[in-house]
Amino acid sequence: PDIDFQLGELLYRAGELIAARERFYSAIEADPEFVEARMGLGCVLQETLQVDLALAAFRGALELHEDYSEAHYQLACLLDELGQRVEAEVHWTRFLELAPESPWAQQARDRLTDDLG
Repeated sequence: PDIDFQLGELLYRAGELIAARERFYSAIEADPEFVEARMGLGCVLQETLQVDLALAAFRGALELHEDYSEAHYQLACLLDELGQRVEAEVHWTRFLELAPESPWAQQARDRLTDDLG
């Protein structure tokens, strides 16, 4: 699974989204608890407009590791795009609790402020 994941990452960075998706799926098949592979898969699925599957991948990562700040961030971004502000707010808030010094923390604060205003 580690090799599949690394290949998936390389393919993703090279813009080969379909090939990356297959490597991430393969990594998860070999190790269903491979959280990072689920995150990579979610990002690929989001970029290929497979939104329902991307949501499932991000939520699956959080089921395995509820304190994974990046999963909260990615899920919040996608939910915002979909106009699901109430659920997005939950994940923005949790992201800030987990990673208040993240480079993305200001974006989360801005989103929460926008939602309240």
